[in-house]
Amino acid sequence: MGKSLKPPTLPEHQPVFPDAPHVAALGRALWTEREFGRAAVMVGAGMSRNAIPRHPGQPSMPMWWELTNALIDRLYPEGSGSERRRNRLLATAASISVSTRLADEYAVAFGRHELDSLIRTLVPDSDFTPGPLHEQLLRLPWADVLTTNWDTLLERAAESVTGRRYSAVRRSEEIPTSSRPRIVKLHGSFPANGPFVFTEEDFRTYPRRHAPFVNLVRQSALENTLCLIGFSGDDPNFLAWSGWVRDELAEYAPRIYLCGVLGLTHPERALLGRRGVIPIDLSPIVPRDRFPDHAIRHAKALEWFLRRLASARPYDPLRWPSPPAPTQPGTTDRLDVRAPWVEPRYPSDIGKDATSSESDRLAALAATWEHNRACYPGWLVAPASVRESVFGNTKHWITDILAHLPQLAPIRSITILSDLMWRLDLCLVLCPG
Repeated sequence: MGKSLKPPTLPEHQPVFPDAPHVAALGRALWTEREFGRAAVMVGAGMSRNAIPRHPGQPSMPMWWELTNALIDRLYPEGSGSERRRNRLLATAASISVSTRLADEYAVAFGRHELDSLIRTLVPDSDFTPGPLHEQLLRLPWADVLTTNWDTLLERAAESVTGRRYSAVRRSEEIPTSSRPRIVKLHGSFPANGPFVFTEEDFRTYPRRHAPFVNLVRQSALENTLCLIGFSGDDPNFLAWSGWVRDELAEYAPRIYLCGVLGLTHPERALLGRRGVIPIDLSPIVPRDRFPDHAIRHAKALEWFLRRLASARPYDPLRWPSPPAPTQPGTTDRLDVRAPWVEPRYPSDIGKDATSSESDRLAALAATWEHNRACYPGWLVAPASVRESVFGNTKHWITDILAHLPQLAPIRSITILSDLMWRLDLCLVLCPG
């Protein structure tokens, strides 16, 4: 990700996106009316690709198959006489059984300590800092943040997130004393909370050896919708945990959303559906012809996805007349028809082009005032801060309105005068001037 080229911006007009209803459903679960939503997130290795290298030219965090290739190079180096097996393994490096079996072979051949040491070398956690997407993810009100990653990017990103104080759970002994929101390290954590879950034996014995973590995930899955980010459809961590939830909870299993640039075929989508997993394929949002760079494409898709979840936050009427934040910085998206619009404070704030007449400007003002009046929360006496804000957005328009009333249609004149008097009455202003 540490490239100097400027990534392309997302399209202004959203393309056809079949999985939009699932994003909306996830947003509703996330923003329930309580401190923490009814959605938990499980974060995989793909999220770590959004970390920022400390040194120019440094490669990104490795993916699962890259770790597998490293194991092949050490177990079956070139010239060792095992070229046939080496080539066969390289051709199937993305296979789950190959990855976990090779990790077992390495642990047996060189010792478990050496395997954990190799993992620390291949995943240079201290050479990276969390990226903006890590912070964007953690600003959302997840009930739990679960991760199979060994790196500490999420914990470090949490230090920069205001309004949410995360506690990190690295060992099962820390579960009873932790409080939400939590970042739960399911498969070990750098620098020393190992052994790191990687081998075939680790996955097989996990429910027995790490029962407290299994119970934590079970409880979270019973209570919340589960969103998986940074996983591929054949990621061993994804398959292990989604399969466990399906097997253990059966008909009580929650909705599990697998989110990312998945590029699924119809059979792959059908298979995920049979396994109780709902895919949210972001491929249509970032078409390959506009985003040829693989890393940028995935990062932009995740940025869009997290932004949509953030925009699903219901508008708090106590914030009236302040509008909600737009979906995308630099836009004026009106996300909720029940939420107020931005009020022009001065006449010069609207109709800046030379073709706009005074009647056009007052018509735009009238539409905004009329809409915002309809959104009024209903205070008998508005709070002082609200009265101050409304009067600040009103007083500069009084002269303009009175001077140009003859230019307006009668019904428009009555409407804007009615709204003007309502606003002055709201502000407890007896006489303008």
